[in-house]
Amino acid sequence: MLFAAVVLLALTGARGAGTALIAALVLLAALPRVRVRLALLTALALAVPIALALLGHPAARTGDLHTLRAADLALAQHRDPSRPPAVLTAVAPAAAWDAAGADCSATSALTDRWDAAAARREQDGLATAWRQLLRDHPDRVLDARLCRGRLAWSVWAATGGPHAGTEVPEPAASSHGLLRPLHAAAAWSRTLLRAPQLDWLLWRGALWAYLGLAAALLYAWRHRLPALVPVAGAAVLGTQLALTAAAAGQDYRTMAAALFLGPLLLTLATVRNGRGPAS
Repeated sequence: MLFAAVVLLALTGARGAGTALIAALVLLAALPRVRVRLALLTALALAVPIALALLGHPAARTGDLHTLRAADLALAQHRDPSRPPAVLTAVAPAAAWDAAGADCSATSALTDRWDAAAARREQDGLATAWRQLLRDHPDRVLDARLCRGRLAWSVWAATGGPHAGTEVPEPAASSHGLLRPLHAAAAWSRTLLRAPQLDWLLWRGALWAYLGLAAALLYAWRHRLPALVPVAGAAVLGTQLALTAAAAGQDYRTMAAALFLGPLLLTLATVRNGRGPAS
């Protein structure tokens, strides 16, 4: 089961692989009796998408690290609006880099403004500029990652920039479902539930991550079951940390694990100790 879960997560891309790896590390630290088996299973599972990528299999998804790095450079350029390096201006005007840095919540703030063909040609130069930024100003890289990873930790959306709000993609225009009345009802319900006052409750996973972990802690304390905490929290914490490292925007689907697991874990808070009164 663990092997299949890690493989499936890793095949979804860089964020999925990061989630799987962090979850496995949490379990390794918390479950010392099965560390060897956990380590072997995790290593084998993570090797599957790597092997598929090397073989060019279509199931292996290439990552979007170059856009993440470029977005880091955009925020750094906004923080220090000196003359940008030539490799940056070859991809987009200096004003575009500054505007994308001001709206740091999504990589699309930059990719919507740049020349995609030029970005592909200058990919190596952008990678070199990013490595120099990481060496000289790691705080700016962390600043950019935390800005894009806000969805993982903050209950409320930011207010600055057009990409700061929680992103809930529209359904495809050609999608009508099997039953048009049900499709129309679902579309109406989606519009209703996108009310800004409900955003923190229905579309942002951070609240449910915190509530779920708190419920797991309470259950573990009541039932003297400390091993439950890392097992229950590994997937949620892994998602949050991986999203912080590789978030591309504020798409609510990237915290889907917390949106599903949080309410399920919350039910643990209602479970009482099974010991009844002595007869």
